[in-house]
Parts: sequence; C-alpha cells; structure tokens
Amino acid sequence: MAPTILQLRPDLNAAAYLIEIMIAEALFLRPYKKRENFAVRYIASGLLLLVLGTVTGIPSLAGFPRFLWFFAAMAGCIAAVCFCYEEDIFTLTSACVAGFAAQHIANKFTILLGLIPTIKWIADQSITMHAVFEILIFSYVYLIIFMFFGRHRTNAKSNLHLQLLSLVIVFTCIGVNRLVVDHAAGDVYFEIAACLYAIMCCVFALIIQFTVTKWQQADTERLLTAQLFTESKKQYEQWSVNASMIKQWIHDLRHLMNRIENLASQKQVDIPDISRVKAAVDRISPTAKTGNDALDVLLQNMDDLCRQNRIELQCVAYADCLKYFDGMKLYFLFANAIDNAMESVSGIEDPEKRLIDISIRAFGDSASIHIWNYFSGPITFNSGLPVTNKGGEAHGFGMKSMQRIVDEFDGVMHAHTEGEIFNLDIMLPVPA
Repeated sequence: MAPTILQLRPDLNAAAYLIEIMIAEALFLRPYKKRENFAVRYIASGLLLLVLGTVTGIPSLAGFPRFLWFFAAMAGCIAAVCFCYEEDIFTLTSACVAGFAAQHIANKFTILLGLIPTIKWIADQSITMHAVFEILIFSYVYLIIFMFFGRHRTNAKSNLHLQLLSLVIVFTCIGVNRLVVDHAAGDVYFEIAACLYAIMCCVFALIIQFTVTKWQQADTERLLTAQLFTESKKQYEQWSVNASMIKQWIHDLRHLMNRIENLASQKQVDIPDISRVKAAVDRISPTAKTGNDALDVLLQNMDDLCRQNRIELQCVAYADCLKYFDGMKLYFLFANAIDNAMESVSGIEDPEKRLIDISIRAFGDSASIHIWNYFSGPITFNSGLPVTNKGGEAHGFGMKSMQRIVDEFDGVMHAHTEGEIFNLDIMLPVPA
C-alpha cells in the first residue's frame, strides 16, 4: 500500500521536533511582555501543537509533502507565540525565526556527530541511548547559541529589511536542505556537506539578526547623539546670550540698590523692602562657579527650570578643575544628567525629596563628579546603565550619550541605587 502524505497515527518524532522548536524559541522570547494568563495560554497552545503534530505525523513521502508539514509546524509555532506574547507579529516572528535557526543548527550537529562510528554505535544501542545523545547535543548547542545571541536580545525594534532577509535565509535553508537531504543517496560526504551548509546559513541568519542589527542600532545611537549634541550647542548659544543679559541686569540692579541705600542713609529714610529686593536679586544670580563658562550657563538655566517645577537644584564646586575640559561636551554631559534627575524627582510628592544635588571635587589628577537624587519605583539596569522604562524612570538613552562623552574624556561612569536614592559618579582625568 502506497504511503499517504499525512498518516493519522501517533508520531513521536513529530512531537520531539515541536518540543525542540518551542525550547529554541524560548531562548529568544525572554525580553518580551507576556499576555495575561500566560501559563494557561502557553500550556494550551503547546498541547494543541503537540496533539496536531503527533496525530498528523511527519509525512513518510519525501520531498515537498515533508517540507509542507515542517512549514505548517513553523507557522503553528509562530501563531502559538503570538497567542502568548503581546508584542507585534513581526517582532515575535523574528524571535521565532531565530528559534528555527537554532533548532536546525542543533539538528545538523546531531547528524554530523552521529556519523562518527563510535558515537553512532553507542546511540544505536537503544532508543534511550539515542534520546540521551540527542538531548545532550541539543542542550549544548542551545546553551552556546543562547550565550552568543539569545541573552543579548532586547525588545528594541530591529531593522525590518535585515529581519526579513534573515527570515528568507532561514526558510530557504531549511526548505532547500529538506528537499535535498530527502533525496540523498546515502552518500556520507554529501550528508556532511549538506549539514555544514545548513549550519553556516543558519549561523549567518543569526548574525544578521543580532550582530548586524546591533551595529546598526549603535550607528543610529551615534547619529542621534550627534543630533542632540548639535541641539545642545544651539541651546547653549541662546542661553549664553540670556545669561549675559541677566548678568548685566543683576549688575545694574545691585548698583542701583547701593545708590538707593546710600541715598536713604544720607536722608535718614527707612526703606523696609530693600532687603527683600536684594534677596530676590541674589536668587537669580549664578549659583555655581565651576570654572567652566559653558557649564555655569547650563547650571544657571537649569536652576531656573528646577525652581519653576518646584525642584531644588544644589551644586557645590570645591575645585575649578573642570575649566580644562571642552565646555560643550561638559554642557551636554550635565544637561543629560540633570534632565534625567529632573524627570526622576518630578514624580515625587514630598517637597523635601524633590532635590538634585551635584558636587564637583578634585581627586588627584582627576575631576570627581557626584550627582544624586531621590526616585520612586523600580529602575532596571542593563550593562551597568539604567534603561528607559516609560512606565517608571527616565534614566535611558541619555545615559548612553553620557557614556560616550565620558569615554571621549577617557573617564569612567558608574550608576547605582541606595534605597530611594539614585547615585551617579563620574571620574574624568584632567587634561595635561
């Protein structure tokens, strides 16, 4: 009797394949948000896939029918993932494609190692030994792939064209390999070549998904940083003009009040409001003298912005070592730090905790900068830097921009939390 395309009988190979795919997909789904009742959804969709897979079974008829079954299984896995996670279908499909590639790589390594006579003899002793052999190989390959690719995956949006290219490579590789291997004439060299070809293609697809995309994201961040730096320069030019005008007005006001006080003293006239006017003038006077003109302009204007938002900005410079640094780079560095701190404390109701404190000291041949502020809610760290969380804190992309400036100064930057206080420490070696 001729074999049918879909044989309605339990097929453990089909179940094993689907389990391998689901485990491989899990390597790349870690950063994505799960839907409500995730466990129920995951178990239900997984059981449905296993039932359909084992009942239909992998077609015994080689060639296109088998390829069609594997394609349908992949489509089912993608649908199950979309049922369990909240991300858009393109993002989840991209993660699933990475999982397909990981499973294909592990499968081909299993075939290659199975061609070694000693290993083949051990695996053929029993079904249990064969299963143990496959589990060990898949576990090691999955672990390596996770260490190199999976653990670095983030929920950041990736380039559409690169992801589509990766998808096409994986599906083409799996499809062509499936069609070719099914018709192989038992030639061991042919099988080795086919496995190596499949592994190389899938690894290349993973590199496109992760390494190339990461390079592109870094380049995009550099361009964005350059744009923000340009905008900061324009802002400084405007604020510098305003600061010069305010400085002149303050000088004129103080001169005028001195004349009024002298005249009142001569005429023996009491002016009760003069002390209040002088205090108001002092409040709008520059609050910090760091030795760097650009930074002083920034701090003066940031102090005004903070007062408008009921935030107290304190800055004490115990040394003028920052005068040796590029003013615009320092302007950009402090602007990002203060912006992050302002957004962090803006969600705090306690007026005594709506505070940002900056201290600048000389530490040997370096300038030491310490900035701290209160915060509420969780802060997530990635690679030692806080990351943006739209539902919480805003220490995000600005931190990466700051890290680039610190690196240009050959300095170091460290962020950490202590209770409800966020601390940022920066050490910059003073130029010779």
